[in-house]
Amino acid sequence: IAEHEDLAHCLAERTYAYAAGHVPVMGEEEVVQWLADDFVEQGHSVRHLMRTIVLSKAFRQGGVQ
Repeated sequence: IAEHEDLAHCLAERTYAYAAGHVPVMGEEEVVQWLADDFVEQGHSVRHLMRTIVLSKAFRQGGVQ
């Protein structure tokens, strides 16, 4: 699973959807991609991903970052 090319995007999208309480809507795809890229850059740290989501403007304001 760790080697799958879609892992970062899928995990970022599903975690964001769970945290936000809805599937990403139009305009949030950029946020999800940013989260996925950051997840990879941070060595696939789920803890960092979750923290980044909660601290993101998109999550706090319910819109695009």
